[in-house]
Amino acid sequence: MSKLAAIIVLLSLVFGMRADDRIWVAVRINGKPLVLIFDTGSEGSALFPPAAERLGLTNFPAVGMTEECDFSLGTNHCRMWFDVLDPPNEAGVDFDGLLGWTLWRSNILQLDAITGQIQPLETLPAEVATWTKVPLRSDFPTLALDIGDRGGPAMVLIDTGIPGGVELSSDRWLQWRKKHANAPATLVNSFGYWTNGNRIALAEVSWASSLDLGPLHLTEVPVNDVGPARQLAGTNAYAATLGLAALKRLDFIIDGPNGVAYLRPRRTPALPFDHDRAALGFIPPASPTNRLVLRVLKGGPAYEAGIRDGDVLLTYQGNDVKRLTDFGPLGGSNGPPGTKMLCTLARGSKEVTATVVLRDLIGPPFDAAQAHPPFTNDFAKLPVHLILTPYDLSLYTDHAKRCTEAGRFDMAIADLTASINACAEPNRHAPSNMWQFLFRGCCYVQTAQFNKAILDLTDYLSIVSTDPEAYAQRGTAYARTMDLTNAIKDLTQALHFGTTNTFVSFQLGWAYVQGSNYDKSIIPLTDFLKVDSTNGEAYTLRGIAYARTMDATNAIKDLTLALRLDPDNAWACYYLGLTYEQTGDYKRAKEFAERALNSKGCPPELRGDIEERILNYLDKEH
Repeated sequence: MSKLAAIIVLLSLVFGMRADDRIWVAVRINGKPLVLIFDTGSEGSALFPPAAERLGLTNFPAVGMTEECDFSLGTNHCRMWFDVLDPPNEAGVDFDGLLGWTLWRSNILQLDAITGQIQPLETLPAEVATWTKVPLRSDFPTLALDIGDRGGPAMVLIDTGIPGGVELSSDRWLQWRKKHANAPATLVNSFGYWTNGNRIALAEVSWASSLDLGPLHLTEVPVNDVGPARQLAGTNAYAATLGLAALKRLDFIIDGPNGVAYLRPRRTPALPFDHDRAALGFIPPASPTNRLVLRVLKGGPAYEAGIRDGDVLLTYQGNDVKRLTDFGPLGGSNGPPGTKMLCTLARGSKEVTATVVLRDLIGPPFDAAQAHPPFTNDFAKLPVHLILTPYDLSLYTDHAKRCTEAGRFDMAIADLTASINACAEPNRHAPSNMWQFLFRGCCYVQTAQFNKAILDLTDYLSIVSTDPEAYAQRGTAYARTMDLTNAIKDLTQALHFGTTNTFVSFQLGWAYVQGSNYDKSIIPLTDFLKVDSTNGEAYTLRGIAYARTMDATNAIKDLTLALRLDPDNAWACYYLGLTYEQTGDYKRAKEFAERALNSKGCPPELRGDIEERILNYLDKEH
């Protein structure tokens, strides 16, 4: 996700969330139809595993993403990948995935949260001249406004993926609740993916007849504490998040190309807000099979029916309940006023029963006639030109990092190439972008594309000339292409600039041995063996160097250690044979020559020499 030290909501679901509390969009992926939700609170776009499987997309679980695919939104097309997410079991989702803000951010969009319609616009309507104009936060990966409240920057997130109203930062919530201590309230459980790992949250929800956030004025909206699960960390600028219930109280146009939004309060009466009409919530269970531990608000219907904090729900309407998915499909506590909830509870060692009569707790009274069927935005029926931006640079590079962590260096190279190509000159080679060449060069080394690695790392080092890691990687690439002169030069520079990569010493020793600079190879190989004393290949190389410099004692010692670590080491056997030959011990020389010849890894080019030496040893023995 974002490089910002913040909690980004990737997906948030509220227990009991209805289909008309989402904004639906018809799309095609590889030509196959699908309906996803429009979620400005998510940076990227995501599918759930069943949808990815149904579409025939290859899922890379270690990376958490699909392969790249053809994506169509009406007559607008692009290539993109999707995150693959497993929704929380408790949430009971009824959709296949979501379209995040990055995809839409380059367009002018009018959003009607009441009907669920997204209207792309070619130009801004003249009437916005009288609306409140607020800048977008260009440095934030999701849809965010900078309201400039309290004499400094203040950020309000716009999250169409949640049905709630205004989620205030914890400090603002405490201030608001202190001033409105008698305001009605209920509880809400929500489920989601947040960067701090939380999946279930419980919050108190109240109702604000009037609420100001900097220049924004809202009336008749639900309000609650955003809570620790979704509180933005690393910034004091976070003020609030506006969900769909808050957006229903605003006329809202986003001018993505110019980085501003236009808002106007709606003067029409507020619509009923779907909420928990029992003031009943669930403390997150320790495991999916645990019974549900209850929390109630004092004075609410559940409390009045005798339910208390810590009670464990056993049955609901006569049905056994072990998890939230057993509770929601049965009606839950979001039902119409007057609904009776028959519950059996465990309180310590006792079993008690309670009948909860639901009633409206916040907002206008329930009115079934005001519910509307879900609307699906189908841009094929409304041909418009959209600029689709499936990835910004941060998503390319984030995906590349995830790919390298999963060992998919080929996919990382594709991402980094796209990111580099997206930067026009001269910005492509600006110092701030050169790290991408380093990153891609390292990936080329991992995939044995050494010549390409050399080009990228040379570009990088032309700007950042003292980076030991870049010299280490380019030195490795030179070594693997047998350009030993440049390999030795780069690996020596890496050590000079203080590389923490201990393998550089090994590589340098290897390059010296390959170039027959045996005396120079001993020091870097010794340095490496101080760190990794069980590396048989390093003992073999140093043993060869000792043998070639006529130090038979140390050669025998190192090559013997190499064979203890790998008894089938053909090169160690061969050079032990040569060393014993130098000392005149032809019996031992013959023994190790035969071991080298019979080893599985004996190089074909050595066989003729070994066979000839064995015959010579036989002659000398007789």
